[in-house]
Amino acid sequence: MRFITNPVWLGAIAAIVAVLVPIVLYYVSKQKKSLSYEILAENPLISIDKEIKTKLQILLDGNPIENLHLLLIRFNNDGKVPIPAADYERPITLSFKDATNIISAEYVSGIPSNLVTSVASSKNNLAIKPILMNSGDSFTIKVLLERYNGTFDTDTRIIGVNALKLAKRQSGITRRVLILGISGALAFGVIINYSLRLYSIARTPPKITQMNIIPSTIKAHTLAILTARVTGAADLSFLWSSTNGQIEGDGPVVRYVAPNTTGPVTIQLSVIDSWGRIDKGEVEFDITNSEQAPSSPHFKIGQ
Repeated sequence: MRFITNPVWLGAIAAIVAVLVPIVLYYVSKQKKSLSYEILAENPLISIDKEIKTKLQILLDGNPIENLHLLLIRFNNDGKVPIPAADYERPITLSFKDATNIISAEYVSGIPSNLVTSVASSKNNLAIKPILMNSGDSFTIKVLLERYNGTFDTDTRIIGVNALKLAKRQSGITRRVLILGISGALAFGVIINYSLRLYSIARTPPKITQMNIIPSTIKAHTLAILTARVTGAADLSFLWSSTNGQIEGDGPVVRYVAPNTTGPVTIQLSVIDSWGRIDKGEVEFDITNSEQAPSSPHFKIGQ
């Protein structure tokens, strides 16, 4: 048993173990069946503050709403084994709590593109039609919610899948292998990324390419959504101002609360990057009442 204390033998054994363990773990994980989901977006579209709740009413299909959220969820077969539709004892369901109300729920896209399913919804529950998902397949659904509190429960029953889980980082042999490569490439990647970032900043100043306001006809004491599309480097600051009415929020998407009076309004936007370079745009429109003819907004970009 002297070979156990021999450094040469110990090194050889360690090398063999280092090679065999990843191979064994790889083949063990190769047959794993797994289904996960990840939240791609969880954005408020409309929110009425308490101060103006008694004065402002927003209708959707003729029904008043208090707030509106958009939820994008992607479901992934992150295992190594296909999941046939026949393996579902119960379909994937999402249940929203409290007073949350589902306005609409629909399939958005799939990878590959021929992966298509459908979504059925009730007041606060939705169910996704089971479909074959090969390893690496994914699909995305879009849910429009009223009074969303930020939580929901998931449920399904699939042969070989313990539970539908939130997507996590790579683990096991995949993570160990990735760590070795990533740790060696991080320093080089950081330097390249920093150099490209400096080059991009130096070359591309901010530029407003598009502005929009929804709805296009603004009546007194109503709410509108302003959006701006900007190209250029990151770390941009958005400065919105209005000659009449109130701007709420920050960034490329803000809300505009119209005043009680009619008349012309100019909303200006200045976009500034970290180098102090600036681009400006504005939109001009008239606040109208129900008796006046609607007018279209006029945009000025790249001043």
